[in-house]
Amino acid sequence: MNAICARNEAPHSALAARREPRSEHASSMEIAIAVVLLILLILGALITASGPKSHVSGVRTIRVEAGQTLWSIARSNPMPGLTTQQTAELIARTNGLESGLVAAQTSLRVPVAASAKLVARR
Repeated sequence: MNAICARNEAPHSALAARREPRSEHASSMEIAIAVVLLILLILGALITASGPKSHVSGVRTIRVEAGQTLWSIARSNPMPGLTTQQTAELIARTNGLESGLVAAQTSLRVPVAASAKLVARR
């Protein structure tokens, strides 16, 4: 029986010796994946942090008056942390507009900032 055990131990030892480089390779691969994920996480955080700071808490519907433009609507409905250009783009995206042209008597959904919503309730 000892001969059988001894014979069985040798192949297992040989297999274990052959598996060591694979386990080292696997941990190198795991490290590479972890590094890539960390880089993606940092890039995502930087992109998010560099974007305009605005807290949209809802929308309100307005009726476009004759002579109004998307720019004038954006200027009349400022969003904290956004320029008039960025506010106009936000209004356009909110309404699915492909251009800055708006027709009189059209209803538009205008994003409302959290602080503006509180002021409007008073």
